[in-house]
Amino acid sequence: MDGRNRSFAVLIFLAVLFSIMAWPTTDISHAASKKVKPRTVMVLGVLAKEDSGYIIRSGRTKYAVTGQDLDRYVGKKIKATGISVGSERGRVIEVSKIQEFKRKK
Repeated sequence: MDGRNRSFAVLIFLAVLFSIMAWPTTDISHAASKKVKPRTVMVLGVLAKEDSGYIIRSGRTKYAVTGQDLDRYVGKKIKATGISVGSERGRVIEVSKIQEFKRKK
């Protein structure tokens, strides 16, 4: 390889190297701190009371629940409607309407 080809190869190598270094990456800590837009949701599940507060168990998913007096629904299958908001507690629903869920026969 003569001097001109070697210079060209070094130039290409440096261009590729700088391209890789400038490539955008995902900042996991920033992505995790982004707030999720609140949205209206409806959840069917069993209401339980834990040390941390009320939760709805729906399949494998647990939702923390706030917003109403829920004692009378503990242990019952319920239908809850409200706003889903992100939180350090995970999935949280601020309940606006709750009722016991009974299948129609």
